[in-house]
Amino acid sequence: MQRAAELAQPPVGEAGPDQYYLAQYLLSQAANVLEANEVLALLDTLKPVFAAQPPHVQGGRQWRQYQISYLGRAGQAEKVLELKKQQAVDYPHDASVQQQYVEALVEVKNYDAARAWLDEVLGADAQWDTGEDESLRNTITRMYREQDRYREHAAYLAAWVATNPAGASAYQQYLSALIKNDQIEEATQFVDQWLE
Repeated sequence: MQRAAELAQPPVGEAGPDQYYLAQYLLSQAANVLEANEVLALLDTLKPVFAAQPPHVQGGRQWRQYQISYLGRAGQAEKVLELKKQQAVDYPHDASVQQQYVEALVEVKNYDAARAWLDEVLGADAQWDTGEDESLRNTITRMYREQDRYREHAAYLAAWVATNPAGASAYQQYLSALIKNDQIEEATQFVDQWLE
């Protein structure tokens, strides 16, 4: 801890990439021998090193990711959820951050909030690339499958297929959902349309 404190208080003009690298190295090594709460204390000590990095390095964001990870390991699920939501608000154009927050909501079985968040994220003003859009939508479909809510799953997929997505995932999942929902006639019609 003493070395971490020294690293976090470098002489004026010396807080740079070397300290950042050393801070990350120290954290990675400490994670092998310290408990999660001890790593969190170390992380707090090293926060000034992360905060001193230029914006393009995103040291503060990296520090927050470490914090979320070790709070999770320490069993502080409520705090993790709160911080993941804050990350999702702070980085609205980062699909992975949005997905991490929604997956955290699903973990605590707050399905309605997860769906509402994704509906907002995927709203009319959304500008996701094809892969990001598909990944976010797959989070919704996975949520329905895990809850065995096949009727809602099929309805959601029907709406997604109606937007004529570029990837095959929506079409494949829709066909599967129709079959699992015993909508064989609709599945046959869908396949016939697909093959035309």
